[in-house]
Amino acid sequence: MPRFAKNIDSTYIEEEFSEIYEEEKDKITIEDYIKIDSEEFFAGIFGYLYSPYPQIREQIQREAPKTCEFIKNLVENYQPDESTEAA
Repeated sequence: MPRFAKNIDSTYIEEEFSEIYEEEKDKITIEDYIKIDSEEFFAGIFGYLYSPYPQIREQIQREAPKTCEFIKNLVENYQPDESTEAA
């Protein structure tokens, strides 16, 4: 798992992301397993959003635009914890 994903506070995701998850989960056609819970949903959308395949990126942005925006904002504002930085 990428360091970024490990540093995301799951409590924050649950609190801030639950409404987006509930709104968009049933719109996903790419993979059913990512609808299981909000953490799987976040991880799945994250992977598809940064896929090397343009068709996949476009599809996930159509199916889950708010989730994609949420993730992009997290990435843009990401500040690594100094304790996780390599020496």
